[in-house]
Amino acid sequence: MTSLERNNFKYSRFHLDPAIEDRVSNEIKAQWARNYFRGDRGNQMVVSEKDGQVTGFLQLLYNADTLIIDLIAVSKENRNKNIASEMINFAENKLEGFTKIRVGTQAANIPSIGLYEKLGFSINYMKYVFHYHR
Repeated sequence: MTSLERNNFKYSRFHLDPAIEDRVSNEIKAQWARNYFRGDRGNQMVVSEKDGQVTGFLQLLYNADTLIIDLIAVSKENRNKNIASEMINFAENKLEGFTKIRVGTQAANIPSIGLYEKLGFSINYMKYVFHYHR
């Protein structure tokens, strides 16, 4: 991957936690994405490229008949160009073996919520994840 997995998250539960430094939050997301290539997490990855440069990625998990959007990122300079929508539409229309798609995001991530609602997703439930700091 590129620095895309390290520098393009703002609303993750790690980035929103004031007790976790941004550099640590960035490293968590970078390792999360890299775990796909290590074979430790994820079943599929959709990658968007332009002129040989990665502009975004969509990391996916399978759970029975459900496709789960596990992690999505689009580079800052390529946002608002429908890249995220195109990657999600590609997954929905080209991948087989699932009847549902599920995604999770932070309640504070208004841009992502707007994207998912625009694509026809609806909020099914909300939960909060808390970090315990000693």
